[in-house]
Amino acid sequence: PGDKVATRSASPRALPPERLASMAGEVFGPDRVSVAESLPEAVERAVELADAGGEPGGAGVLVAGSVTLAGDARALLRRAGGADSGDA
Repeated sequence: PGDKVATRSASPRALPPERLASMAGEVFGPDRVSVAESLPEAVERAVELADAGGEPGGAGVLVAGSVTLAGDARALLRRAGGADSGDA
């Protein structure tokens, strides 16, 4: 799979991940984009891809999209990290 992961937010207006991946594939190349049906799956896959990159000092994951997706990702990562403050 590619180094970009397309998924959907919880918004009823969100594009299907397959359509978003197709659009991203036109920009980055179809071999660089994969589809995840849920945000947790997308984040997990992105972390695996970042870890597999072997970059000195590590690599990161960037969640980009709508405000809804950013909020969903923030909530997901706070739950996963056990964060109980507003720092996450």
